[in-house]
Amino acid sequence: MLPNAPNLELGHLRHKRLLEGAEAIAALQTVVARDEHRRILDVGCGQGYQRQLLEDIGNVLGLDIRKTQETQSAPYGLLADICKAPFRSGVFDVIHCSQVLSVLPDLDSALSEMRRIGSDLAVYVFIVPTRAWLLVQLPSNCLSKIRAAPFFLSRRLKTDRHVADGALEHARPKDTPGSVPGKFARIAELVCRIVLPQGQGERSYSESMSLFGRWKLVLERNGFRVLKQSKLLFYGPSEWPIVPTSKWPVRFGLSSSELFISVKSTNDLK
Repeated sequence: MLPNAPNLELGHLRHKRLLEGAEAIAALQTVVARDEHRRILDVGCGQGYQRQLLEDIGNVLGLDIRKTQETQSAPYGLLADICKAPFRSGVFDVIHCSQVLSVLPDLDSALSEMRRIGSDLAVYVFIVPTRAWLLVQLPSNCLSKIRAAPFFLSRRLKTDRHVADGALEHARPKDTPGSVPGKFARIAELVCRIVLPQGQGERSYSESMSLFGRWKLVLERNGFRVLKQSKLLFYGPSEWPIVPTSKWPVRFGLSSSELFISVKSTNDLK
């Protein structure tokens, strides 16, 4: 498979999400039975890869902060921010959230809103990345950064020339882009962007590594009780799909994603 081919990248991503979703929904079906009246919210639905799987257990509404094909297809999609969910309290029976928690800048607010809009007996399906995912995506991360380095450098040089043409006449000489400190700062910034690993969302690599090792604690701290926890699949990034998507490494405790099926904690309901 050729790396960085857009169509192949989307196909690889869809394949991963379908396999991942099938594992998660199969686990969910051991907790809840199909009910055509069950109200399901798919948080961060994206392109709706897991929509059909969710429809096997109830009525699905997708929500995403980005405009996608699914958020524009009524009545399934809704364009909104989960941190400011436009729903009354206790309206959903199942809340499905796949590969979203890791990129949310305000994780606690999002979880608080999900808890609010879920019914007292709501079941929550959280699919999250693991520390192994951060490690396996390092080569792809580095290759993508190297590929983007010329563009980044060109953009910075254009910005510097624009600023130097008129916006810095009142700045101190040592702060100007053309000065020695300014050049070293630009070089250092470029080197850091290429060399240092990239985290998830707005988090640094170290912050992401810390978070990905304590998902259960994060959920419990935010008022959830974990019913089931299991490793799902092992795979690599879709941008450079070198690592095959497989379940066999899970037998040895190695997975790129993890499943948490949760409910509201008893203390939260009192």
